[in-house]
Amino acid sequence: MHDPLTCPGCAQPDLAFAPHDHSRCADDVLALAETQLAHGGQRLTPVRRRTLQILLEAHRAMGAYDVLERLAAEGFGHHVPKGYIYFGMAFSFGVEMLNIRFRKKRSHAVQLRQSTMPGEDD
Repeated sequence: MHDPLTCPGCAQPDLAFAPHDHSRCADDVLALAETQLAHGGQRLTPVRRRTLQILLEAHRAMGAYDVLERLAAEGFGHHVPKGYIYFGMAFSFGVEMLNIRFRKKRSHAVQLRQSTMPGEDD
């Protein structure tokens, strides 16, 4: 388990880039993340876990788009269940039906006044 008091990387952050057993270091950080999240009533989901692993294996600062690109390449975040698609389609259809119905109720024939000009017949 990761102990910040005895961890040389925590005591001296510049050592994080020094040669060391990186797999153990990454495993310690993942275990620490799971523990911290569990104390808060949360969990380390597969996407969160993979995101943290990507950040840990790079050993450099990464931008959000770099991480998203890696997650997308690995299949995270690209699968949308069919139910969501069908629900969205049905919801849009229902909204359009209500719009059509309300437009019909609001629309009424224009009432033109009768002409008061002499000599004009209807």
